[in-house]
Amino acid sequence: MQFNNYSVFLLICGLIALIISSLIFRKISNTVRSYGLLTFGISIWSIFYSLELSSRSLDKILLFIKLEYLGIALIPALWIIFILKFVGRQDILNTRNIFLIFLPGIVTLLGVWTNEYHHLHYSTYNLDESHSLPLFAFEPGILYIIHTIYFEYFIVTGKQIGRAHV
Repeated sequence: MQFNNYSVFLLICGLIALIISSLIFRKISNTVRSYGLLTFGISIWSIFYSLELSSRSLDKILLFIKLEYLGIALIPALWIIFILKFVGRQDILNTRNIFLIFLPGIVTLLGVWTNEYHHLHYSTYNLDESHSLPLFAFEPGILYIIHTIYFEYFIVTGKQIGRAHV
């Protein structure tokens, strides 16, 4: 591990987000707790991305990417749940709908964790050492593309729902 300016900054931001999420989660309001969970997902992504950028071997980078995806894969679902609660539409959030909201993220997480067996998330990958720090270089697979569409769709949809109700 060799920390650099990028990884230290991400680590600090991630730790701040982790502290904020724990403080927020202690609040009584269900909506505020949803925001705390969203912030927790962001902190997980940031902290493990920092460790990825500090790593010098492909094996360590892949480990930290798998841990990053605990945040990355769940952020869209946590975002849309927070927005629905924020605008007073928690009635939509029954067990079936919550499962459907989280399903693409769970599939993404499983795809990342098992990528070495099927290469559906990253079709190819390697360590690019042509920069000042080693970087993870990859060709996206179909699951990566689907997750990116799902991620962007939920972020934009959440913004639209929020704007319509503010």
